[in-house]
Parts: sequence; structure tokens; C-alpha cells
Amino acid sequence: EWLDEHFPFIPWQNRILCGHKHILKGDVLIDDRSFNLETFEGRSIQFTSPHNVNTEGFERVNTWFEIGEKLL
Repeated sequence: EWLDEHFPFIPWQNRILCGHKHILKGDVLIDDRSFNLETFEGRSIQFTSPHNVNTEGFERVNTWFEIGEKLL
């Protein structure tokens, strides 16, 4: 429901929720864990969280608004 409200332009058929992100192939991965971003072959965007504030090496965003600015 949250995705429908905030990202109505992404139909449910194009959403993937998974725990093991290393299996994903795509254009963009937004995640708070650098472990998940390290093996992703597309554009990796790290969502800032208290546990990753000192992590470097990935494009970073702090809010969903920033993600919208980068991707829309």
C-alpha cells in the first residue's frame, strides 16, 4: 500500500522484494546495506541509515525525495 501511495507510477508487476539481493539484475538498486550494493551490476544508490553513515564508495541519498530527484 505504501508503494502504491508513494510510487503509483511503478505498477505492482514491476516490483521485486527479496532478501538476497545478489540474485537481482536490473538498472538501479536502492539499499541501505553496502553488502547488497557491492555485487549489483547496475546503478547502486545507498540510502543513508545510522549504520552506514561512514560507508563510502556508493552514490548516496538521504530521503525518498532525493531518490525522486535523481531518477525522475
